Amino acid sequence: MHVFVPRSQRITVKEAKAFERVDAIKSVRVFEEELAKTPERYVLTFSMQSAPLLKRAGALGGAAAIWSMWTGYLDEPSGQKLQTFLATEGIPLLVHHTSGHASIPDLQRLATAIDANRIVPIHSFGSHRFADLFANVDPAPDGDWWDVA
Repeated sequence: MHVFVPRSQRITVKEAKAFERVDAIKSVRVFEEELAKTPERYVLTFSMQSAPLLKRAGALGGAAAIWSMWTGYLDEPSGQKLQTFLATEGIPLLVHHTSGHASIPDLQRLATAIDANRIVPIHSFGSHRFADLFANVDPAPDGDWWDVA
């Protein structure tokens, strides 16, 4: 896994003088120039904030965008802006909706299938229940940084 830090996050780190955040990922950090050299090696979480930077670097050639959220968001101004940008750049938009609301048995099957050695509950109102349902639960409060290794 590599980490790309968009310009907006670089500015946030600089303004907050929180350089330990980027120091912690130094060994796995990837820059837009490398993304442009070997784009077939990467999958990114994309935002319109990083679009100009990635475009200038030439990192969008051959790209495809996968939309996995509710399609109604595409009708909102930000969704329209995204679709316009993608169409202008010749980037196909593939819609594969995932609800994000997996059942407990499905989550348990997934954890077993990937032989998870660590489960960190995120984006859940039921985080307090995970230790009763899964092995190797390692809760982390929202906003805390933690290692993925």
